[in-house]
Amino acid sequence: MDIDVRNLDNAYELCKQLNSLANDKGSELISALENNVGGLKTNWKGSDATVHINNLIKVHDALVALVTDAKTLTGDAADLIIRIQQVRKSNGGSPVVGEALSKGAPASQALPLVEDTGEFFVKPEAAGLASDLADICVKFNNFTTNFGNTKDSLFNEEWHAGGGRDNIKRCFEEFATHAEEYNGYLNNAKTNLETAVANMQKI
Repeated sequence: MDIDVRNLDNAYELCKQLNSLANDKGSELISALENNVGGLKTNWKGSDATVHINNLIKVHDALVALVTDAKTLTGDAADLIIRIQQVRKSNGGSPVVGEALSKGAPASQALPLVEDTGEFFVKPEAAGLASDLADICVKFNNFTTNFGNTKDSLFNEEWHAGGGRDNIKRCFEEFATHAEEYNGYLNNAKTNLETAVANMQKI
């Protein structure tokens, strides 16, 4: 499979940046969300809680899919670029040759949705989980902004065709179309949980 890029080294660096964002910040977000959901399942019960926890699970699972695709697809593209860099080097050109990038799924996989048990309570530990969720909201915004900017630079400036470009672009843009919805899920869950905690502290 061939790949058509404007500048080999710039294209490789952007693939590397996307791969690193997914592998580091993306995986960190997934882990934080998984831990938060796990805590909420035992410390926040009620019909509203069930809806919000399931929405957080949707965000978690979307991030798992994005990180898996980003690592695998940018890794494959980097392999194609590296092959051309090696040919360039052997022909007496630039000695710059990139290294293979990380591929594969994050440690966390899709989470099962929760069911409403009819219980209603908010335990004291939920206050800490609300604080953690607020931090996750900030990190999600930072991640999606950085990922989107890097993605746009790669596709608009460096990567013209080939190497599965259309498939990769479609995967990334599918997530981008739902990013605002996911952001709403996170913030609504945070606000609802903070309100629930505040109300229970008044009792």
